[in-house]
Amino acid sequence: MNRGQVLTIIGMTTLILGIILASFNGLSRTPLFQPIEGLTAEVAREMLESRDFLVPHFNYSIYADKPPLFYWVTIPGVKLLGNTEFGARLGLAMVGIAEIILVFLLGRLLAIFSEG
Repeated sequence: MNRGQVLTIIGMTTLILGIILASFNGLSRTPLFQPIEGLTAEVAREMLESRDFLVPHFNYSIYADKPPLFYWVTIPGVKLLGNTEFGARLGLAMVGIAEIILVFLLGRLLAIFSEG
C-alpha cells in the first residue's frame, strides 16, 4: 500500500467513527417532531402493515404528498426497532452517513485526478 491509500483508510475510518458518534448520539433523545416525523413514522408503519410499498397510506387512506422512496428509507428502522423515535430516525441517519462518505470519496477522487 502506498502512502495515499493508508491516508485514505485512516481518513475514512476517522470520518465514519465521528459521523456515527455524532449521528446516533441523540436520535432518541427528543420525541418525534409533529407533524412531520410522526407522520413519516406512521406512514412507514402502515406500509409495513399493509405490505403495499408503492402507495403510501396515512390513517389508512392514500397519502401521496411525498414519493415512497422517502418512506422506504424509514421502513428498516421501524421494522427492526419498532415505531420508536430511534427507529423512525435510523434510516435517515444512515442515508446522511452514506452521503457524507460519498462526498469524501468524491473529494478524494478529485484530489487524485488533479494531482496528475
